[in-house]
Amino acid sequence: MPRVSIRSVFTLLLALGLAACAGPEVRVARESAGSAPAAVDPPLASGDKDVMAALMAGEFAWQDGRAASAARHFGRAAALSDDAAIAEHATRVAIVAREWALAAEGLARWRKLAPDAAGITQSEAAVALGTGDRALATRLLSGLLLRDDADSRRMVGQVLLAGSEPAAAVAVVEQLAADSSLPGGVETRMLLSQLAQQLRQPELALKLAKAAVATDPASAPALLWQGHVALRSGDREGA
Repeated sequence: MPRVSIRSVFTLLLALGLAACAGPEVRVARESAGSAPAAVDPPLASGDKDVMAALMAGEFAWQDGRAASAARHFGRAAALSDDAAIAEHATRVAIVAREWALAAEGLARWRKLAPDAAGITQSEAAVALGTGDRALATRLLSGLLLRDDADSRRMVGQVLLAGSEPAAAVAVVEQLAADSSLPGGVETRMLLSQLAQQLRQPELALKLAKAAVATDPASAPALLWQGHVALRSGDREGA
């Protein structure tokens, strides 16, 4: 089957003034509850024009705030195309839409086309967290942290802060914090503390901030962060 370049597709969409979510990073759109009309899925055969039709249908749905419908159309485009970028896009849109079955399908297609893609583990963790598999999500995020680099820590933060269930995200943060084998030292502990703070868990945030300082008592960023968390918690003397 001919390969359709996602770059050429979204170049056309830009020319039409339609492309608001071109590229791998997808902005969050809220779908109107009960107010948006159901999407009409046109019958598509294989071929370049059918991939284009599915992508454009997905873009129209996305622009109209119908994230679930957009996910279905982008998923169809991914199934019809051999372009890994389209599969990645379909996966990320489905995750934003919280259409977990579609996200899993897109992820499988993306992995088949680009098994070494950097974002696959992050997306798999997001799907695991969204479907309630905390153990798998924790294991995958732990694997990202084992890479011990800033990009991997950023991906962990994105998954946990964008999760549909904050309680599940907090539980994963606690499990990661309990793993003494994780590398990264002060950076990892600070990340987990910052995530706890953003997940509105001030006591856990302070506990992990203290753990970051204990890892490296001379770390100015860790000391400043602990002081910040203490102040936010009302402990002026401690801050």
